[in-house]
Amino acid sequence: METIGVIRRKVTQKEKYVGLSASTAGQIQPKIDTEIRKFVDKITRLVAQDKAVLFDSASPAKDYFTDALSVYKRVLGNIEKNDFCRICKRNIPPRYSFRGLGHYDIQHAMNARDSSASELFSFDHSFEDLQKYSPDFNSLKITVL
Repeated sequence: METIGVIRRKVTQKEKYVGLSASTAGQIQPKIDTEIRKFVDKITRLVAQDKAVLFDSASPAKDYFTDALSVYKRVLGNIEKNDFCRICKRNIPPRYSFRGLGHYDIQHAMNARDSSASELFSFDHSFEDLQKYSPDFNSLKITVL
């Protein structure tokens, strides 16, 4: 899942900035999907050749990560304009950036849900859309500070 997150961000950032619109996001998203598909295909080939193992099927972690991946696929995120460097604190030429919940965020929400927590607190505004994409979290009140 971490690799999928990196693919989302890197493909988005490599696109030449031509303005931000719904059609721009619609043109970038299929490129992201294609790169993710290529990655999954490569991993699947390695597994078929017994050169990699995805999950130990006897492990209870398999269900946890399968559930996390299922939610992660549904939480889309946004393609946005980025023209400020947070490191050097100055303006930069505009480029695209991908903003959305990462796999760790999804796992934190799952842990809260599975622990029967009634509320999840976060500073991450991406959590506001979690219930929209995944009704699995409707029992969890999400408060963004």
